[in-house]
Amino acid sequence: MWNIVSLLKCLWNICCKADNMWVKWIHNYYIKGDDVMSTVVKKDSTWIYKSIMQQREILGQVQHHWDFAVSNHKFSMRKFYLTLNDDHTRVSWFRLMCHNRARPRAILCLWITCHGRFSTKVRLAQFGMFQDRICSLCEEQEETIDHLFFACSITKGIWSTVLQWLNIHHTPQDWTHELAWITGYAKGKGWRAMLMKMAIAETIYCIWQHQNNICFDNSVDNKNIERKIIDYIVYRGWKIPNLRRHITSLML
Repeated sequence: MWNIVSLLKCLWNICCKADNMWVKWIHNYYIKGDDVMSTVVKKDSTWIYKSIMQQREILGQVQHHWDFAVSNHKFSMRKFYLTLNDDHTRVSWFRLMCHNRARPRAILCLWITCHGRFSTKVRLAQFGMFQDRICSLCEEQEETIDHLFFACSITKGIWSTVLQWLNIHHTPQDWTHELAWITGYAKGKGWRAMLMKMAIAETIYCIWQHQNNICFDNSVDNKNIERKIIDYIVYRGWKIPNLRRHITSLML
């Protein structure tokens, strides 16, 4: 749905003749003075242009917002998204992503994990892409998301060190319980919630990076992975004035 809204904004840019090179190229190469809403899309047009122009078919569903956007030269992606999306239910873990100060790549890994789509060995084996299903870290059990990130003996040690640094006493369980616990802990807007969200994202990413280094590069250079995770939290959190005092107290 978000992709559709993004394509609608591209269509709006074309209709309003936005002042950028791409829109000018579209008008000179494809539109050629025709009306944007009635111009015929040729078969040899690029796929992105076809996708953009195809969105003309759904304008009837958002006609009010479209007319306002065209007349006022202001496109609100949020209004279009909410209008087109009938299901406004939020996932329980959405707060983990909001205002998370971790690295973007770490937040992306957390997002993939929440969807249960990480390419662990078990998941790759289901697609016939991998034969070995044993965890690369402990070499004891099958490498599922639950095992790799929380049940693995190596992973538990990493979590224990990071949580201990945050002055949080908690023993990791399976992903379902952990997600509920993390979501509940990160509900607030205080410094503890902010540091916790950063810690979750950075830890999951560094564990995944460590697994990849061992699995594909035969590298074991990440022995100080806990120190690296804490360093990332300190570095990213130090940019936020409200967190500096609390980070300083944790480092003492």
